[in-house]
Amino acid sequence: MTQQPSPEPKTIEDRFREEVLDAIELLEFAVETGRNVDDAIVDRMKKAQSYFKTTDQAPTDADRAEFEKTYRDLAKAMSPVNIQTLRATADGRPGVARGRLSRVVFPRSSDAKVFSKQLWVWVVLCALAIVFTGVISQIYVPDEESASSGMSWFIAFAKPLLPFVHGLLGALTYLMRSAHNYIAERSFDLQRTPEYYNRMLLGFVSGGVVLLFVDPKSFNVSDGAVAFIVGYNTDYLFAALERVAGAVFPKAVGTGSSQASAGTGKLSISKITVSNGELQPGGQGTGTISLTGPAPSDGLLVALSSDGTITIPKTVTVPAGTNSAQFAYSVPATSAEGAVSITATASGSSASASIRIRPALAVQSVSAQKGPDSTVSGTVELNGIAITEDIKVTIESDQAWCRIAATTLSVAKGTKQAAFSATLDAAATGTVTFTARLGQSQAKGSLTV
Repeated sequence: MTQQPSPEPKTIEDRFREEVLDAIELLEFAVETGRNVDDAIVDRMKKAQSYFKTTDQAPTDADRAEFEKTYRDLAKAMSPVNIQTLRATADGRPGVARGRLSRVVFPRSSDAKVFSKQLWVWVVLCALAIVFTGVISQIYVPDEESASSGMSWFIAFAKPLLPFVHGLLGALTYLMRSAHNYIAERSFDLQRTPEYYNRMLLGFVSGGVVLLFVDPKSFNVSDGAVAFIVGYNTDYLFAALERVAGAVFPKAVGTGSSQASAGTGKLSISKITVSNGELQPGGQGTGTISLTGPAPSDGLLVALSSDGTITIPKTVTVPAGTNSAQFAYSVPATSAEGAVSITATASGSSASASIRIRPALAVQSVSAQKGPDSTVSGTVELNGIAITEDIKVTIESDQAWCRIAATTLSVAKGTKQAAFSATLDAAATGTVTFTARLGQSQAKGSLTV
């Protein structure tokens, strides 16, 4: 049997060419969907594309460095969409990890849609298992003679598993909802599929485990309903576990040394509050951890954790004799929109606070109207409200006969608009274009006089 020769390694030029093509594809998607991309990024991308139109124009090291910086800026502007998510959600472009069966059965479906269809199959199987077990349990009532039959063994084995299956169904419902949004936004990331499978397993386990700590009758709902809800949102299970731990472990500590009993036996976290419940990427705030009593003589170490993209310290120490401590948190500039929870844990107790991350602010529109006596009044509008502070926006005119009074505008905190004014020359005629910029975003508005 002859051995196939291994493919030759790609040269630096080949890898650079592929990277440029990836960047151009990402840029074309941005243009097609109307994303706010700085004109400088477009110009530099077109310059990089021109390197391969002729063989005598090889890019220099400086050209490559400039392209890499441009690609980085484009990736930031497009996040969470990137070239990998575009290909994962593009029909007719199966990835290298696709199995042979899925390529035959779904030749035109994207990798993301194939994953979504796999979720459909899991949902149908779970529903059939729940319905089949319920029907069999209703129509088949074992007696003394049939107590050891195969059907009796099946019911005895299947019924305890039903809460686990309900939890799995809840997790699948959550994943289907998330996958639908990711596919529509072209942000489905195949590298996160292990996380999705872990989410299924976590939902399966949570659906059965939660019944150890929660009595569904106290909520006037069935076991399956509680298991489904917990599978859909496992935070409910973790909250129940924290409550049980908070009730059990302080007592356990109290049975130890007298110092531990006196210092931390009944001390727990009362609440955690945040100064800004809504932030845009780049925003920051202050959190406060409150205890039910003063910290012991050596202080109390509190562990902090989060379930999303937010920067927080790992631990905070509440000083001796005080009931609270503060910490700073911030949202990275690349954070996507969504909810993030910060959880503080100490002495078997915990408390959480939620922060809503809003989309990054960008210039959305510019409008202008001609007023009396050769004056112009206009408005610059952002895509959202300035939450934590005033936002500075620059504006310029492309005509010398139109002079803007102030080229730097301030969008006041709690608003999304800023007004500007300009003066026209007495004999001015033609079209003037106003360009407003905020970071990498910009918007234009025209006025004909």
